[in-house]
Amino acid sequence: MAQPVARDAGPEFVLVEWPAPRVARLVLNDPGRRGALSPDLLGQLGAELERLDADCVIVTGQGEVFSSGYALDAIGDPLDPEEADRLIAPARVAALEAIAAHPVPVLAALNGPAIGGGLELALACDLRIAVPSAELAAPAGKLGLVYTEEGLARLLEGMPAAVVAELFLLASPLSAERAHALGVVNSLVEAADLESAAVRAALRCARLAPLAERGNVHILRALRAARPPLAVAERERLAALRRDGMRSRDFAEGVEAFKGRREPVWRGS
Repeated sequence: MAQPVARDAGPEFVLVEWPAPRVARLVLNDPGRRGALSPDLLGQLGAELERLDADCVIVTGQGEVFSSGYALDAIGDPLDPEEADRLIAPARVAALEAIAAHPVPVLAALNGPAIGGGLELALACDLRIAVPSAELAAPAGKLGLVYTEEGLARLLEGMPAAVVAELFLLASPLSAERAHALGVVNSLVEAADLESAAVRAALRCARLAPLAERGNVHILRALRAARPPLAVAERERLAALRRDGMRSRDFAEGVEAFKGRREPVWRGS
């Protein structure tokens, strides 16, 4: 049953529920947009994470999709490259940083596909339980989108490099079964069992020694995120690739084609 949470008036893009003692569940609540990560949803998700006092947190979606990714419909028309850079696969995502900073384990209950930013969100969590239909995808190439160095690094923290290359360079989704075999997903359950399986796993976390659980989750995240720093010149070169991509005709065409539900026509510029 949902616990009352003080908030400003307005749409609830994230529902806060307490399915078991000391277990919080955050539900992405924008089914009409298939859980798209709009600025409003991401803002509420980060705010709820910061105020939660729980021993384990579950993040899940509604319906048959976990999250369709960053909300392309949030980009204005005509396309503003700076706005697009800020909204679509940005270098920093406060909600993902809130997960990384949360003191207790965060479990993603993948009720369906996790796409683009939705995949980033799933991989930011410490554990993942998925239904068979929960494929993982990163269709940046279909949008003419150049990801940020930081965004790709977030994906590389949670998946083998060869799989990330496959997702981006072939735009081939990863099935839930293969993700489980690769250890990207911890367990697979039928859709009817997802809610109870996630709560059972969360309760196992909540019943362990609190100091040990918080210490171990902090160290695991730090080690997972550890990587050699890039030279300043290389970072600037990668940022320039992103900026050029955002200003390209191909990216504008990719966004327009997505909104118009048609195939893009690439120009290579």
